[in-house]
Amino acid sequence: MIERRKFLSLFLLFLLSTSLLFFSARTDRACAHTDIIVSLEPFGITASPPSNEVTQGEAVSFTVNVSLVSAPTAPASVTLSLSGLPAGVSYTFTPSSGVPTFNSTLHITTSAETPTGTYVLNITAASGGVTRSTTVQLVIKEKPAGGLPILFIGVVVAVVIVVGVWTIISACWKKEKVYYPPEPPPKE
Repeated sequence: MIERRKFLSLFLLFLLSTSLLFFSARTDRACAHTDIIVSLEPFGITASPPSNEVTQGEAVSFTVNVSLVSAPTAPASVTLSLSGLPAGVSYTFTPSSGVPTFNSTLHITTSAETPTGTYVLNITAASGGVTRSTTVQLVIKEKPAGGLPILFIGVVVAVVIVVGVWTIISACWKKEKVYYPPEPPPKE
């Protein structure tokens, strides 16, 4: 995709410059040169997935791609930063900087007290005064209540079942043998 953009940018630049030179040569022979100013983006940034969900107290990750778009030379290093996080959330980029093209993993960790809601996070890549940014959406859901009581109830139910089955088996073991179909009782 990057090579395709590079090729298309250079091809369009070639067509533009050739047509301008041809046109200026036809219409104004006194024109000695043509100035063409083209602005090239040195790098771009994307992130995936565009939206991610996490429960309070858990972690989630995004993949950030910083790509060389079109420049005579690659930037020396691009540094990543993040804004838009609510209180009680920490993050890390791995790696936090690099030379395009590179991928980085944005790892976000929430706490049990992190406010629930939908947050738009702004991921910024910066190098030598040039910045590019992209956004992702983080949805923080409430942690379900009652994790320990539900486990406790499950253990109690399991113990009751085991004790009940054992009681039935013990009672059957102690009784006289029962035959099916029933036989007449032994004569005395």
